Amino acid sequence: MEEKSNSTPLNSNEKFALKHAPLYSLSEILPLRSVSELRDYCYIRNKTNIKKIKKGSLSIETYKYITDEKSFIDILYLMSDEMLDFFVDLINKKSIEYDEPFSCDILMNILYGYIHIFHHNNKQYLVIPTEIKELYKKIVTNNFLNERAYFKYIEKYAKACANFYNIITYKDLAHIYNSQNEDKINSKDLYNFLSKHYILGKGYLLFESVIAYENNNLKLSDIDDFLKMTKNIPRYIPEKEELLKYQNKEYYENTPEIEALRNYLNEFWNAEVKPVDRFIKDLIFYTRRDKDPKELSKMIEDYNIVIFCDPERRLTDFMEFLLNTIKSIRTPSINGYTINELVENKAKSNITILKSFRRKKKRNYSRFL
Repeated sequence: MEEKSNSTPLNSNEKFALKHAPLYSLSEILPLRSVSELRDYCYIRNKTNIKKIKKGSLSIETYKYITDEKSFIDILYLMSDEMLDFFVDLINKKSIEYDEPFSCDILMNILYGYIHIFHHNNKQYLVIPTEIKELYKKIVTNNFLNERAYFKYIEKYAKACANFYNIITYKDLAHIYNSQNEDKINSKDLYNFLSKHYILGKGYLLFESVIAYENNNLKLSDIDDFLKMTKNIPRYIPEKEELLKYQNKEYYENTPEIEALRNYLNEFWNAEVKPVDRFIKDLIFYTRRDKDPKELSKMIEDYNIVIFCDPERRLTDFMEFLLNTIKSIRTPSINGYTINELVENKAKSNITILKSFRRKKKRNYSRFL
């Protein structure tokens, strides 16, 4: 392994990796970790700050937290399917020689303490301690994997609906799920079902009455206001395949209007670098999250868009493309409809009401003939 320059000190993990060949037992690994790392393990695994405790006792506490069965089950539910496949592959081997840099984010947020890195003879190894392997074999049965798969499938709907609608009640979530799947779920059981393995950072927020998109500033009063605002608006439900794409919070339906705006900006935006895709993503984000119109205007202004075409038409053309795009975006505050669709539906509804009124009027007249 190449030595680092004096200007870049080794972090504690690198110091540990340089000193030790791969070890395979948690009881061997933990005593070699620093006090600060052991405290990190305790905090991340148990959300507990442990201070003023000797290193030996700290190692014992850390060992207890990492090998706790319930906590490990939560981790198995938290892992993506791809991450679980990787984890199982590593469980079935003594160690894996891993050439690519291993993500610190994964270590810190999910697998911290369950996977350990060693550098030995210029090679990097990943190791799952024997205690964790034994715990995995004890917990994971075919029945467990089936239950986990079912939970993850329901959770896909929770995350997708939270992103698509911003806020949705369990009754509405159950209705959407039941309309698209043969098996049925009960809305009254959904909160307890999802909360069993829920932690912050899963891509949605869990409340007793609703599921919401991740938003650190969301207040209970905001939820009440949103539900009142959308109560009497019909709900648009995308096809199953389209809906589940909204698990990715950056996904959006690429409408003809959005594509027209993209093509227009690519052709007429007078700039050396044209961040067209980023602008469109921001426009969709601000529209879908119901930002104040002043914030939306400021966002557009910050891009300093200068249109290079006929001066008499440039502002008119740009505003037309912009407004057409905004009216084509699926908006949570109108239950997933676009403004265009809502206007069209209202017009159809008015025509239906008028026809109904005329039929009733005709029948009423006939009584007096």
